[in-house]
Amino acid sequence: MKRICTIITSVFLIVSLKAQSNFSIERSDTIPMTKAQIYDEAKRFISEYWNSEDAIKNDDKETGIIMVKGLIYKTINYQFEHKYIYSYVAKFLMKEKKYKIIIDHVECISAICEINVNCQYVELCDGCEYHESSETYLNERAWKYLMNSVKSELVGIADKYEKYLKSSSPSSPNW
Repeated sequence: MKRICTIITSVFLIVSLKAQSNFSIERSDTIPMTKAQIYDEAKRFISEYWNSEDAIKNDDKETGIIMVKGLIYKTINYQFEHKYIYSYVAKFLMKEKKYKIIIDHVECISAICEINVNCQYVELCDGCEYHESSETYLNERAWKYLMNSVKSELVGIADKYEKYLKSSSPSSPNW
């Protein structure tokens, strides 16, 4: 019985730690545009930013949602070259005079070191602390650089989308 309690507690802790590691960004605001106008502007933004029809995974004008799957490529030079690929999902939601962008499901899908060794995947998370591991081959400084670089790129997508929408708005002087 004691062993079962220990196993259940261990599983609960592992699940709790994994749940905390998901990084996401959410932005929403009101804007003087119809749902159809926001949808059209979101489609234009997506076509300019992602350059691929394959990126769109769900496109439903009626319900006001567009889902895009994207990739981020990062190279870190620490002792030797490390190449990481992160995938993410960007959801563009729209209603009359409201928009929302959510970027989540960020996941490291590839980690290759220059010495042609598969490095340990480095998952992106908020509030994580560096834990030294011989499998990542990264020191704390390189790890923080990688985390901040990927987060910065994801935040940049949300920032660019908001700026794009607001510059397209009828109340914008550029309209």
